[in-house]
Amino acid sequence: MSHVQPVHVGGIEVRTICEGWAALALADESPGQTVDWDGERERRPWAFVGPDRWRWHVHAFVVRLPSDVIVVVDTGVGDFPPYAPWEESFEDAWAGVEVAEVRHVVVTHLHADHAGGTVIAGAPAFPNATVHVHEADWSAFARSTADDYVARQPMDALLELGMLSLTDTDQEVVPGVQLRHTPGHTPGHRSVILSDDGEVVLLTGDLLHLPTQVAHPGWWSAHDQDPQLGAAARRLLLWRAAQDGWRLGVPHFARPFGSVGPKGWLE
Repeated sequence: MSHVQPVHVGGIEVRTICEGWAALALADESPGQTVDWDGERERRPWAFVGPDRWRWHVHAFVVRLPSDVIVVVDTGVGDFPPYAPWEESFEDAWAGVEVAEVRHVVVTHLHADHAGGTVIAGAPAFPNATVHVHEADWSAFARSTADDYVARQPMDALLELGMLSLTDTDQEVVPGVQLRHTPGHTPGHRSVILSDDGEVVLLTGDLLHLPTQVAHPGWWSAHDQDPQLGAAARRLLLWRAAQDGWRLGVPHFARPFGSVGPKGWLE
């Protein structure tokens, strides 16, 4: 059972899959900035572990629409070969998900912690789903290997089977599920906007790493390929979320759902 309760966006249900968490170095976050990490730790103890590390959760989202169409957003690490970073892992994280019923899989980007579970043991993990990837990521990581922690090469099997949708435009996959290009973390990074009955949740992908970036969207992570481009995408969507009252779902936050308040992240 997930440690995160399902949330609802109008008639849309969003379940959180947590494969586990690891402790990552704070030194890689907001480089060049003076960050009050002690204050951050006091305000949000759930986000940190030890004096100099944060709790990096690997979450995916299972979205059930009012039409009963199921969309998965990101697929976790799966059996991606070299990638076992866990301090605590949950091997039964996907238990209860009827993978054959999933019709669409949105991969926000091709890093292994978001796309590694798309192909398992060489076969599609979601055998009846179209898998959506931005063409810029597909091209950028064309020559990647497992050592790069990029899940590009195993997904060639999906291309050969005709299950991969490679596009470079913002689009609505199905009514209520919109893809938005938010580059910077990777060239083809996408975020997902879920909307129904006047309610909206933005599934950010790696647009955010830590809650402090909500108050300071110009602060980037050492994991971003193009930090300035990522900051621009983050500023735009966080401004929109604040103006229109969107909720956010952040895959690497230990408590993934919240909103943008006057002083930053609100649970």
